[in-house]
Amino acid sequence: MRRPATVRGRTTLLATGVVALALAVAGCAFVLLLQRTLTRNIDDTLAARADDVTALLAAGASPTQAMGSRRDDFYVQLVGPDQKVLASSSTEPESPLLTVPPSSGRPMTASDLPIGEEGEDFRVTSRTVQTPSGPTTLTLAASLEPVEQTLSAAVPQLLIGLPALLAVVGLTTWYMTGRALRPVSAIRRQLAAISSQDLAARVPEPPTRDEIAELARMMNGLLGRLEAAHAQQQRFIADASHELRGPLTTLRTKAEIAIAHPERTDWPHTTTTWLHEIERLCALVDDLLVLARTSDAPERRRDDVDLGDLLLLEVERLQERGSRRVEIGRVDVACVRGDRGALGRLLHNLGANADRHARGRVRLHLQAEDGVAVLDVDDDGPGIPVPDRERVFERFVRLDDTRTRSTGGSGLGLAIARELAAVHDGTLVVGTNEWGGARLRLRLPLQASGFPAYQASSAAAARKASR
Repeated sequence: MRRPATVRGRTTLLATGVVALALAVAGCAFVLLLQRTLTRNIDDTLAARADDVTALLAAGASPTQAMGSRRDDFYVQLVGPDQKVLASSSTEPESPLLTVPPSSGRPMTASDLPIGEEGEDFRVTSRTVQTPSGPTTLTLAASLEPVEQTLSAAVPQLLIGLPALLAVVGLTTWYMTGRALRPVSAIRRQLAAISSQDLAARVPEPPTRDEIAELARMMNGLLGRLEAAHAQQQRFIADASHELRGPLTTLRTKAEIAIAHPERTDWPHTTTTWLHEIERLCALVDDLLVLARTSDAPERRRDDVDLGDLLLLEVERLQERGSRRVEIGRVDVACVRGDRGALGRLLHNLGANADRHARGRVRLHLQAEDGVAVLDVDDDGPGIPVPDRERVFERFVRLDDTRTRSTGGSGLGLAIARELAAVHDGTLVVGTNEWGGARLRLRLPLQASGFPAYQASSAAAARKASR
């Protein structure tokens, strides 16, 4: 049989099959139990009748008196030691019912007895009774025809009732499954209608608390994240285009002026301007590439990296610039797990940001505490207002007065720094230092296995020498 293609069809088929199997087993068990119960009732009645006859014979009654005049559905027979029938029911034959009585005395099923119709089955019990004339065999037989008639009446009813019940189960399962999956159809239709131009649409959420409602809520959450990511991408493209247009416009304008008036062009100044704008373009393209790689390929090479070494390298770079006084606070041996190049870029961005906005002093401080490396980069600049402390990490954001295009770089440095911190399971936040300037605090989890001893020694020696 071909498997149904829909969940509704498969569920209905499976439920109907399971119920059909259960009903078949239950029906067979019912018939067997009914047969066993009716047969046991007959056995109990035979035993009670045998006890009555046995009591009368033990009391000294004759076989005929013990038989009495009762008229019931049993065949009762008394047979002497010589296999001569001493007494029997009026309908009994004169020959013994059983040529070899059962030795256990338990009821048994027998057929082809010299009583009843041909092929009729009987329940037969036999026992030996002591009488004044000697041991006598008491045999009782009861027809199983009432049991067969009851079963014959019950089985057709089961054969009619069980399929009808099975049909009800199938129809009910089909209806209930369709009703339960109705929200899924609505969700599917809505998802098919959503396009990249309409990411604000959401799938309908059923007013229930079942798995389908949870799925709809998760889908709406996913659609919300996709919409936010799409909007962020659009803003990023627009901002990148705007940022690239500035240097390109400057280069084009200078080139057009130089071509139109070569004799009046200050070529050293013009080439210096071109070089400056090209450097801006290169820096911006490099930042864009870093952002793209960080977003698209967050899984980087993981090595043991000592942040103290990277801090000293950044201090050395800042000191070579000579524009600010660079101070080193406490520097612990702090081993983290990550990409050395990416972590170096992170510290470079933090140092460059502090150097750009400081009035005269920059300080770097590294401390290992409670399994976390805490790196603080302070400057004595104007600081970052509280309302702008999250916005400053957005792409292409420059704060007024201090972060313009001429002094504020591309506006991607802190955005890249936070992205790299998140890739390394860390955080980057803005605070205030005792100078009133900005404090950028980086927190990264320390490597649990620690740092090799020889590397720690060399790092400590290098730091001591640098101080």
